[in-house]
Amino acid sequence: MRSRLCLWMSRMSRSTDRISSRSDIFLSSWAWISLVINNMELIGLFLLFVVLSSQEDAVCGSDVSRLSRRELISFLLNKTEADDKKAYDPRVPPEYEKDVPTNVTIKLFLLSFDSVSETTMDYSVEIYLTMSWIDERLIFLNYSNSKWLEIDTKLMADVWVPDVYFRNEKDASFHEVTVPNKYMHLYPDGRVRYSMRLSLTLSCRMKLVNFPLDSQNCPMLIQSSSFACIKAFFTLKRDIRYYIIQVYVPSILIVVLSWVSFWLDLESIPARVSLGVLTVLTLNTHGSNVQASLPKVSYIKAIDVWTVTCLVFVFSALLEFAYVNVLTRRGEKELLSRRKNNCFCEQKITPTNKCPSTNSKVKARRVDKISRLGFPLSFIIFNIGYWFIYVYSEQD
Repeated sequence: MRSRLCLWMSRMSRSTDRISSRSDIFLSSWAWISLVINNMELIGLFLLFVVLSSQEDAVCGSDVSRLSRRELISFLLNKTEADDKKAYDPRVPPEYEKDVPTNVTIKLFLLSFDSVSETTMDYSVEIYLTMSWIDERLIFLNYSNSKWLEIDTKLMADVWVPDVYFRNEKDASFHEVTVPNKYMHLYPDGRVRYSMRLSLTLSCRMKLVNFPLDSQNCPMLIQSSSFACIKAFFTLKRDIRYYIIQVYVPSILIVVLSWVSFWLDLESIPARVSLGVLTVLTLNTHGSNVQASLPKVSYIKAIDVWTVTCLVFVFSALLEFAYVNVLTRRGEKELLSRRKNNCFCEQKITPTNKCPSTNSKVKARRVDKISRLGFPLSFIIFNIGYWFIYVYSEQD
């Protein structure tokens, strides 16, 4: 009996311990529930932060590296702010909020130098214009493993580009066959490279004092709307060979042709008149054709000096004939007056011994002989001085 009582008491003791432990667990659970209820707002904010962080990791974390290039371009150009407004605005420069200018690096690759016109004072070129700058809004270092992204021409309007223009431009055009000849690359560090193919006609204020023995410095002025101007100069040396063949050699031949009259007989009046008038008119027409391709400037050019001097030589040859013709006619009058006065030669007139000429005819022949040497020598001296002055001054 005593043993049963002891066993029962021990069981009761164990039951009491279990009940107390269960009551403690119940009380602690209730305390946690009360704590959770009282801090429900903080717990909600924590859960919201966890959810947003998981979503951010899904977009900007390890999952972004698995985005396609198209999805990444769409992500960069269509990012939105918290107020659901587009964060990237192509109308705003990259450094606009910092109130500092954006540094733009410009490179020019000259494809061809098409033409130079002295009449309109301009030149035509075909170039590749490449610009690069940093736009921090387009950084994707942690977004992709791509080394660069290529932007389609239809999407280039969604990217900010510098407002660069050519200040001395007369005419310009883009090349769009078969597609627009331009490209844009985005790099992970935010660098943007924009390149295009252009055909330009640019003005060049030429100094034609030494034309056609001249060289010109033609500028290419690249400027932004608010900042400094970049200047590039092309030094153009004119090829004289074309003008030697088309201008100098023909005019020299015309001048030399005018000297043929010095070897014609004094009585060959029709031949000498025709030759003199023909050379004057020919050289005048030749000079007019040369001047037609040049602009009307207020100063004297080297080609003007050459043309006028050649015209003076040809016209002088014609005047020489006029002077010789006057002397010849005066000699004929003197001879007629001698015949009227029965004043003939004192010597006998034989087939080998003719009556001497009058003083005027002798003087006319002497003028022809002097002209045969004087005109060529003068023209040679003029050429030496002309080429020395203009070629040497151009080198200086």
